Amino acid sequence: MNERVKDIIALSLVVLLVINIIIGLVIVSLDTKKSNILSTGVSAIVGNVGVVDVKGAILLDDNSGFITYSDAEKIAEKIKTFSDTPTIKAIRINVTSPGGSVSAAETIVSALEYAKSKNKKIVVFMKELAASGGYYISTPADYIIASRGTITGSIGVIVQNLNLKGLLDKIGIKQYTFKSGEYKDILSPYREISETEKKLIQKIIDTYYNRFIEVILKYRGEKINKSELMKIADGRIIVEEDALNYKLIDEIGDEFEVEQVLKKLTGEKSINYVKLPEKRNIIIELLKSKIANIFTEYQNVNNIRVLYLAY
Repeated sequence: MNERVKDIIALSLVVLLVINIIIGLVIVSLDTKKSNILSTGVSAIVGNVGVVDVKGAILLDDNSGFITYSDAEKIAEKIKTFSDTPTIKAIRINVTSPGGSVSAAETIVSALEYAKSKNKKIVVFMKELAASGGYYISTPADYIIASRGTITGSIGVIVQNLNLKGLLDKIGIKQYTFKSGEYKDILSPYREISETEKKLIQKIIDTYYNRFIEVILKYRGEKINKSELMKIADGRIIVEEDALNYKLIDEIGDEFEVEQVLKKLTGEKSINYVKLPEKRNIIIELLKSKIANIFTEYQNVNNIRVLYLAY
């Protein structure tokens, strides 16, 4: 192959690369459907309302067996990005979630508190399900709207344990544990839990439950008092109409109502949504395939996970 041919091939590759970049920039700047949601990866974000979706279980990792989950750290990162963008006046959080781990929910609430410190208005739009941790992350919002047919509530904390001792005894399998302290194997599936251990676990649950109540009253205390809240904060799931009556939400509505609320809170005449693109690594996602969870679930059977989760 002579030098001229090589130069032509190299130039062609460069031209194709430039064309692909231009097409990519055009695509990410296009209006997507009627919701006028823009996706951009550049620092100069076009639009005045940032959109963040929370779908599925709220977790800090995906080694939990949940088919659909939201990475709390990635969500928090998006919220903080919008918070630091001067053109963004409000952040809309779309929630479709049964809840998740306490730590994951706290990560998102912390990010929302940061957004409020930057004077960003926050509107939550509940879709179908926003229970337990899904409601917990909604509480810092300036306004909460639930769509028709939404289940919410489930205010509470849960820790579960699978005890295999009876089954193992029947089939003649023995398990030996060597530990450094009396409670090192607390909630072990291979033995009965003691009364003292039950009290220790209950103390943990009570601590995070009280935190749940405190956060609701911190942000919605002007709308619902503690005595009213405690009557329904028993883990029950609540339909949207009852949630409105209990003052857990502010309105029942759809996209139109959400946009009207955003206009009122921001003072903007029109709402242009901005959605940050997902950072994805296909190879890593394949390596983290749910098939691998068949093995990780066995390895994690004795892990303690404290959950704001609707069952």
